[in-house]
Formats: sequence, C-alpha cells, structure tokens
Amino acid sequence: MTGSGPLRALLEQLEDRLRAFGAPVVDAFRPGAPLEQVRAAIAAEGLSAHDDLVTWWGWHDGSDAGGVAADYSGPGIYFRPENTLVGPWHVISLDDALRIRRWWRSTAPQLVPEDWLPVLQFEGTPVLCADDAAELHILDEGFPEPPPPQFGSLAEFVAAVIRLFDEGLVVPHPEDERVPWFDAASLEGDLRRLCFW
Repeated sequence: MTGSGPLRALLEQLEDRLRAFGAPVVDAFRPGAPLEQVRAAIAAEGLSAHDDLVTWWGWHDGSDAGGVAADYSGPGIYFRPENTLVGPWHVISLDDALRIRRWWRSTAPQLVPEDWLPVLQFEGTPVLCADDAAELHILDEGFPEPPPPQFGSLAEFVAAVIRLFDEGLVVPHPEDERVPWFDAASLEGDLRRLCFW
C-alpha cells in the first residue's frame, strides 16, 4: 500500500475487519494506483490532488467488479458484492470517479462544485465526493444546492465504518450473507451520517 499518515493506518484497520468478516471485496480489490499516476490523473481534470485522495486510491484503485463498458460515459457502476465496502457503500476506481464527475458536471453543474471528486458510490444515485480540502459531501439529486460537509475527511469516514464493525453493527446482508451490511435504523449519533443526509 502507498500513502502515509492516519488515513493509511485506518485503511489497514478497515481491510483487516473486512477480511475477518469474509467480505468479497477483499479478494476483488484492485492494487493501489501509483501515487504519481493518481496525482497526474486528478490534476489533468483541473483538480487538486489532496494527499488523502492519493492515499485512498493508492490503497486500492477500486475493485475488479462493477466496471462498465469502456465507452460508457454515464454515472454510476454495477453494484455487486465484490465492490461493496459495507452496504450500501461501494468502492469506485479513480477512472470511475473521474467519469462520474464529468457526467454530473455536464448534467447538473449547479449541484457539483468544480472542486468535487467522487470517492464512493451509495446504492442508487448518491455519491460521496471530496472537495479540494478533502472534506466529504453527498452529491444527490435531492439537494437543491451543494450541501455542507458530511464528513470532515476520508479518515473520519473510514473511522466511522470501523466503528460499525467494532460496535457489532455490521451484519450479513439479508440477500447475500458474505456481504457486510448495516441496518440504517440501528445507527445512532454521528454514525447516522453514513446513510442519512
């Protein structure tokens, strides 16, 4: 794994918990992208390559599952057990993130500030995006304008997912017991940010 600091340590902890659960995503994770490749791809879009984003895609560049056709230019991915981080959140590759951003910017630019870059896909249309300070916002058609940060950082988001595991809130998905999943109704306090906005 490439990258350093608190986020990297948290990602290692998260992967340990996913492995212990038996989550299919662990075996489907793509290798991390080289740091300079991540920086160059993000910069080519006119965006700031915050260290957290470099660390994120340096950890794993999405999953081998959920890919779309090479000529597809729309939003989203195929939701599969092998790209489920913890249901209903799905990992996306850097290429997918850039494609999804381009689609949203061309379709609903008023909802997507220029400095936002998707990081994770929620089942359906919502997307978790990082701004140039790496604060995380929800991109969803239901908002009339871009909302304030949902999480202060990727480290904060990952720490919340680790808490789900540690507090026994992650259970087998009702339709596929291999998939880690949480019941939104069981969340309290700041963990509710994982599915309520």
